[in-house]
Amino acid sequence: MKERFLNIFLFLISLCFIACGIILIFFNTAKLPYLDLVHTSFDSFFGNPALSSFFIAFLGTFVFAWGIFFFLTTIFIVMEIKNTNMYGFMFFTFTLWAIMAQIVSFLNKFYFLMIVIGILYGILFIPYFISLPMKSKDK
Repeated sequence: MKERFLNIFLFLISLCFIACGIILIFFNTAKLPYLDLVHTSFDSFFGNPALSSFFIAFLGTFVFAWGIFFFLTTIFIVMEIKNTNMYGFMFFTFTLWAIMAQIVSFLNKFYFLMIVIGILYGILFIPYFISLPMKSKDK
């Protein structure tokens, strides 16, 4: 019973993170009551509404990616998959974050950040791509 409660709780947390990430990415210019507080905080820090809107959307990509990670972790726990498959979930989550961050950067015309994210993604996950054929061999 305790394990089922924890799984449901983790699933609800993941849905909350996913919803908050979508709101921060796509609806950050809408006049929602709680987002107005976020906008005033970011505007006071950056002093530029366009820059603060970009960083709110960029923060939304992180929140959304964590929601996806929690969702995949819930699947991982419920299905009792082997521990070696967790790396695939982490890879998928980071790939999704990198794609969303690239889209947000492109739409806000931060091209240098697109290059930095691409290089960071390549450095972190090219070894993972190379190691995949070695992991699939039968012993």
